[in-house]
Amino acid sequence: MRQLTVAVCAVVSVILLSGCQMTPLIGVDDIFPGDLDEVDRIVILDGATGESREQVDPEGIREIVGVLRDVRWESSADQRLRTGFALYTDFYRAGRHIARLTLWERRAALTGEYYDLDDALNLRVLQDLFSP
Repeated sequence: MRQLTVAVCAVVSVILLSGCQMTPLIGVDDIFPGDLDEVDRIVILDGATGESREQVDPEGIREIVGVLRDVRWESSADQRLRTGFALYTDFYRAGRHIARLTLWERRAALTGEYYDLDDALNLRVLQDLFSP
């Protein structure tokens, strides 16, 4: 009887665990609408100060994209609408707006979906990459 109980518990555990799928960590390139390497203008708005800055220098854009690529992204289980932001960042290609990325330290929103980040995004570094 004890062996049957252990076997039943093992089967139930396998069934329960197979239903719990972990969302994989992905990179920003996997979710960005288009090619980040084709971005030719980035505008950032600081949620605390209201200050807006623009980056059009290709090297500066590569650095900003590199900061975003340094963290892994995971679709957030909590997709409820949020208010406020630390930074929002608009991306352009050939004069056309292609995406808005809203950032908090460990959270981001892109293309209408919220993401948890595996590491705190250093928002100050991101802000400092912009020309004054």
